[in-house]
Amino acid sequence: MKVTTLRTFFCFAWTVGPVALIAAIPDDASDVTPLAVGDHLPQAQVRTADGVSLDLRSLARGQPTAFVFYRGGWCPYCNEHLADLAGIEDALEDLGYRVFALSPDRPEKVAEAAAESEGSYELLSDSAMEAAKAFGVAFRVDDEGFERLLGFGIDLEASSGQTHRLLPVPAVFLADVSGRIIYSYHDADYRERLSGADVLRVAEAASGPDRLAVLWTSGDPEVAHRVALMYTHAAMRQEWFSEVRLIIWGPSQRLLVADKDIQAYVAKLQEAGVEVQACVVCADSYGIAEEVAALGIEVKPMGMPLSRHLKGAAWKVLTF
Repeated sequence: MKVTTLRTFFCFAWTVGPVALIAAIPDDASDVTPLAVGDHLPQAQVRTADGVSLDLRSLARGQPTAFVFYRGGWCPYCNEHLADLAGIEDALEDLGYRVFALSPDRPEKVAEAAAESEGSYELLSDSAMEAAKAFGVAFRVDDEGFERLLGFGIDLEASSGQTHRLLPVPAVFLADVSGRIIYSYHDADYRERLSGADVLRVAEAASGPDRLAVLWTSGDPEVAHRVALMYTHAAMRQEWFSEVRLIIWGPSQRLLVADKDIQAYVAKLQEAGVEVQACVVCADSYGIAEEVAALGIEVKPMGMPLSRHLKGAAWKVLTF
């Protein structure tokens, strides 16, 4: 697989354009006309691996989304690309993204691929090619191409359960919470794919530093009451940031389990919508992991998530 680095396809649109009309399906992958930055997600029906029909727009409602079009589970370049994207899943999730990968494979084939997938993102069946056509990435495979694939043991009609003989040009689209496309990438050469690292860079740049991670380490009760927890609560309540996360690390954990007032304050933060997490390594070292978890706090390894916050562009990190 040739992994393509970020090119000039990336730009932001400050105006909202109408949804593009579905053009005639070309016979050459080079002639597709994908949706562009500023367009809105189109309406199309796709199916889950269980065969449940879903409206594509409903999948993107209320959160940023990434839609990845690939040729099918039979394509080694596609499988390698999906494995590459699996490596950035956690980072995309930290940015609030949901990731959907769509192919012409019928649901049964999608279920087989999902069972072997390295990622937890959802594989969807676009066997009728509604989504690919609506996004403008569908093209028709001619008889010669169809027979050539058959020679490799690849039957497009058997894979899709359809006789349309359509394939998508491999493509990646990112959409914001309103369903507006903020990034569009495609390449008619199916061997060329956008690297996971570049997808992540685009997503981070689009998100901006609108999320706050408060790293609370101090075991001082006054720092907790008068600074760390007070500011965290205000940042969430006043909507200074779209998302606020409190990370409890080190001596602050011992203070938390020993002080009922601080426990009540943290519960108030949770009620306000603050996501509260605690480092499991620290909690285990103090022998208090179960006590922290009993407070309704997610106790988990925090080294890698914190490193992503510090290195990425989507989170501001504030330490007390």
